[in-house]
Amino acid sequence: MTVDTALDTTVKYTASKTILVAGDGQEIWSFVKSVLEDNGYEVRVAPTGHSALEHISKKNSVDLVIVGEELSDINGLEWIIKARQKNPHLKIVFVANIWREADFYQKLRKEFGVSLIVHRPFKPSIFTLQIDSLFGIVEESQFPKSVEVSEVDRHVAMKVRYAQILPSRARQLADAIEGVQVEPHNQKQLSEAFRLAHNLKGSSRSCGFRHIGDLSEQVERVLIGMLNGNSTKNIGSQVSEQMNAIQMQAMAAHLKYTSHPDDHYGSEDSKDDAVKTLILVVTAGRSLNHAIDENNQWLKILQVASFEEALRVAKEKPIDAALIDLGLESRESALRFAEKVREFQGNENLPLGFLSAGRHDDHLESTRAGGSLVLPKPIASNHIIKAATYLSSIRQGGRPRILIVDDDSDFTQIISSMLVSHGMLIRSLHEPSDLMHVLQEFTPDLILLDVMMPVINGFDLCRQLRSTPRWQDIPIVFLTAHSGVDARINAFDSGADDYLPKPVIEMELVARLKLRLERARMIRERTDRDLLTGLLSRRALSEQVNALLAKSSRHHFKFCMSLLDVDHFKKVNDVYGHHIGDQVLSELGQLLNRRFRVEDLRGRWGGEEFALAFPHATGDVMRASLGRVLEEFRAKTFGDSQEFHVSFSAGMATYPDDGTTFKELLQVADQRLYLAKEMGRNTIVIKG
Repeated sequence: MTVDTALDTTVKYTASKTILVAGDGQEIWSFVKSVLEDNGYEVRVAPTGHSALEHISKKNSVDLVIVGEELSDINGLEWIIKARQKNPHLKIVFVANIWREADFYQKLRKEFGVSLIVHRPFKPSIFTLQIDSLFGIVEESQFPKSVEVSEVDRHVAMKVRYAQILPSRARQLADAIEGVQVEPHNQKQLSEAFRLAHNLKGSSRSCGFRHIGDLSEQVERVLIGMLNGNSTKNIGSQVSEQMNAIQMQAMAAHLKYTSHPDDHYGSEDSKDDAVKTLILVVTAGRSLNHAIDENNQWLKILQVASFEEALRVAKEKPIDAALIDLGLESRESALRFAEKVREFQGNENLPLGFLSAGRHDDHLESTRAGGSLVLPKPIASNHIIKAATYLSSIRQGGRPRILIVDDDSDFTQIISSMLVSHGMLIRSLHEPSDLMHVLQEFTPDLILLDVMMPVINGFDLCRQLRSTPRWQDIPIVFLTAHSGVDARINAFDSGADDYLPKPVIEMELVARLKLRLERARMIRERTDRDLLTGLLSRRALSEQVNALLAKSSRHHFKFCMSLLDVDHFKKVNDVYGHHIGDQVLSELGQLLNRRFRVEDLRGRWGGEEFALAFPHATGDVMRASLGRVLEEFRAKTFGDSQEFHVSFSAGMATYPDDGTTFKELLQVADQRLYLAKEMGRNTIVIKG
């Protein structure tokens, strides 16, 4: 077996550097000390400004001082002036509480030689890189100087969680190494030990335990040599020192961060809701959470008992679908809520389902309101899961959906905790063989791939995706501990869009993912969307209707399609102007986009003509649904100085009754549209 050896050969050791923190006992300075120590620095804390001045008076005592703006006995600026008198060459980092005019910072740098100015709150991963840059450990870069306090809290909470499991991860690696000692030529045993060392390296570095990561990398290199047949020495003699150090440091971290977890912002026991698909269920009575298996990792029900409360939740939380009880309060209230919730920004294509007590026209009313399914009450446990799965799978837009494919469950949890705080919906996959199944169920907007995984590596998995038409254009980003040139070249050769080495900087990861997501969205909008109405372009609609035809033929279900035309549109342009005509078309496009089911197809066919397709629907049901849209459109007021109203006419055709090809269905729908105009316009014809 050959293993890619293109690993980063630069291991940074900083233990020779000593940093003095001039602090006044605030919790932030204990936090700074902890972060820097985990990155290999020796850190001393002076509780007062005068004790810090005494400390730097000693020759070669420290390499850098971090001083806050306010000390208990002296302010930070005065301290810097006195420090410069004692040591004119000392590196100083000034931590400011507030932002000031540029002249103040220029004075600090030019007159007092301050090396770095940061503002509270600051981000640990960026801060340590800034300190590294002062010592030439990394190239000096322009790092952001301020982030939200919650990011600091999140970093510490993540560190606490990882510290709790570090000893078990170190023990797993030690057991695997012992297995290799017993069977040094067992390739399966070797591969497993290599995988564990590789994962421990990436996860520990990403959580701030850099020294454990460096030691794991040394173990990993020895295992690479054995896998490639380049090393025949007993592995125990080669890595015993590193393994002892890993286990000792893992236990020390465990004791440090779990003995008094409240001192480190605590540990989150429950999985963050943001990594789950959130289904808003608006119904009274018993809780439906019993329907969700306690081991379910992707679904959460948010149940409320009133439409007023439901609207509040929908405003505050990024829900992914809604199930609405038609019997709660009144059916009119339920249908009105369905309209209102889709008017919120980002919810234009929110999938809707309805709960029904069996009233004979509930199915018709739910379809008119854009419902994709109707569930009978009382709801069976298996039905709620199936409904949630279906509704989440047909969602278009909404929260960016990120699929992380990595066999290291610790690392995927770390990345998930980073991304969910930025409004992303995350699904993790640890078995690459299940990828195609998960893709169909989750339909991600972007995929994060690791390189080293069992059975199939990330490069081959990326090539497999690029050879599949459905996933040829999805953004793929590699996130891996392999950071050598060869690994990067292999990533791009396999079809990746971007490449990030572990450990990751949260700000950089989020920025890159947002860039890829936005570019993918813009490409889709340019190629698939009509700019004026926001509906599908003629080409994109034709492709999707043909796909619907193939699916309908294969599974023997009906669908209907419609052509509709704005009545007297030429007169609108001639009398009121083309800019008002554009407003009419835009308003109709928005209305069509909001008022139907998520799975329904809506496009601009050309000029003032639109085409629609409704899967699993009959002409009678969709005529009623489209009729409701006609009433709403007809009630809208247009014009500047002179107000007027507009209507439309439509013709419908049903597959397979009126035709079995796209061309045949279009011809029938067009004939019925012509008939609707002959009948005086402002109507919908489904027969004749």
